[in-house]
Amino acid sequence: MILLGRLYAILYESRQRRLFGVTWRTWLVILPVILAVAGLGRGWPFPLIVALFALTPLLLLLYTVARRAGYKHFVPDTEMALDDTFAAPRNEHRIALHATGIFSLHDREDYVLARPAEYWRVPLGQHVIMVQQTPGRFLYQIIDPENVERIQPGHLFYGRNRQKALALHFLASWGPQFVYEPSYRYVGDDDEPPPSHTIPRTVYLTFSSDADRHAVWKSMLLERARR
Repeated sequence: MILLGRLYAILYESRQRRLFGVTWRTWLVILPVILAVAGLGRGWPFPLIVALFALTPLLLLLYTVARRAGYKHFVPDTEMALDDTFAAPRNEHRIALHATGIFSLHDREDYVLARPAEYWRVPLGQHVIMVQQTPGRFLYQIIDPENVERIQPGHLFYGRNRQKALALHFLASWGPQFVYEPSYRYVGDDDEPPPSHTIPRTVYLTFSSDADRHAVWKSMLLERARR
């Protein structure tokens, strides 16, 4: 898993860095083709030419798999139980963490990977995660307590190390796709379920200490228990 995390980190970084205005990813993908064409003109061995031509689709496949995985790998751990000796933070108390997943503003959203973030709970019970997309630019998830479906402890693999993490599964109702949704109040029959205006989403949270991890974990469950 560590090797997989390192591979994902290399692939992700190659998309972020540029050389002569072109991403490293593009250079990695086209370089085997350039070498193969040059090898044809220089009489390189045929098996080497074939291998170079085959390397490009292999790299494209790796990038596709890594992108679909979000350039990280999460492994649940059922033995990681919530420690009740840690108390939930008070309202508006912010806890620093790193977040991975899709976060939004009213007009845009983006996927972020292991970015600095803060979590806090507002007095009405909503959970807020604010992520620093780039210096000075922030994205959010604002989650109603009844929309928290499951909190899954485990390990997040990205780069050289694995980190203890929480996978937060919830129903999102915050983001650009909800801006123009009218406010509905269900008035149908009791036996008829209300219409759904949420989408399932998962974000991953890592922490600098076990205390912060357990505090956020307990906070996420607090309002659900009351309801």
